[in-house]
Amino acid sequence: FEDDAVLIPRETAWFGYYPDGAFNPVLPPQETKLYTEDWIGLRTLDETGRVKFVSVPGGHLRISRSDMKKYIVPYLTPSCGSSKQRIRRILSH
Repeated sequence: FEDDAVLIPRETAWFGYYPDGAFNPVLPPQETKLYTEDWIGLRTLDETGRVKFVSVPGGHLRISRSDMKKYIVPYLTPSCGSSKQRIRRILSH
């Protein structure tokens, strides 16, 4: 979220962070130990094209319906018909 005032620094939403012992500059995720040492598998996922870094306007968790439909819905895979109907109902409002 481009105007996030909850996460400090807001780049932590993408796993970016400060270098050890400093508050400047903010490192992109690819330059953090979490990424380079692949602590949680982020580097592996990124190298295989399974990570998307998306930026949307707004504050913390304030995503528009159109951005939700564009960036989130394609990854939802309901396992039963009732879940699929609920998703459609939520997005139609």
